Amino acid sequence: MMRKLIQAYIQDQALPRTARLVQQIATGGLDPTNPGLEAVYQRIFERDLAQIGVENKFYPVGNAANYGLLYFLLRVARETKLSSVLELGAGQTSLLFDELRRHGLITGSVLTIEHDPIWADYVRARVSHEVRVVTLRHYEDDGLSYDGYDFDAAQLDATIDLLVVDGPPALTPKQRYTRHCCLTLLGKLNPAGFIIVIDDAERRGETLLRDRIAQELQSADIAFTRGRVVANKRQSIFASGQFSHVAFY
Repeated sequence: MMRKLIQAYIQDQALPRTARLVQQIATGGLDPTNPGLEAVYQRIFERDLAQIGVENKFYPVGNAANYGLLYFLLRVARETKLSSVLELGAGQTSLLFDELRRHGLITGSVLTIEHDPIWADYVRARVSHEVRVVTLRHYEDDGLSYDGYDFDAAQLDATIDLLVVDGPPALTPKQRYTRHCCLTLLGKLNPAGFIIVIDDAERRGETLLRDRIAQELQSADIAFTRGRVVANKRQSIFASGQFSHVAFY
């Protein structure tokens, strides 16, 4: 009887691992998503919005920020004190940051970087913080070739508490590594503590970016904690210093 119980336990424990392996094979060896959790994050996000008095006017569909990302950013703003936020790529998260500033949950600066002037104008008309147009330039980076933000022209001065990496677009094979340009910003992270959020971390380019960021931080002898949010999309989280606990959200 005991042997049968042990065998049943082993088989039961193996099922999730087998399912993960099958999904990783289906996705080319990348980390899987879990669309079933999207509704869970949606309910938490909507509950938290109601608690702070923000109307839910968001559209987490298509290529926009999903509920998992919106949940994480809202919780960070509610439970920490952010002095500076840098967002790469304008969109639904820009609208969320605006509401969080209006309701006093973010008292520090927020800057959104966007390369598309038309889209920047659209988002700028709907937020109170700066949406800065930054053109793309070509990078030859450790064997990778891509077009990323020209941060030299962006004139970024402030240290960064929260860095959200959701741009430039990285939908096509040619664009796969565009977001690796954010590696040049690691020296601007707040030494007292920071948060990095990589959106779309289920994709090949962002998966490599995650590994490169970890390597850069380790090489700089910077202690950090890693986390993730998994639903329709996947976000990779790096947290350090005073913000280390957010990796466990």
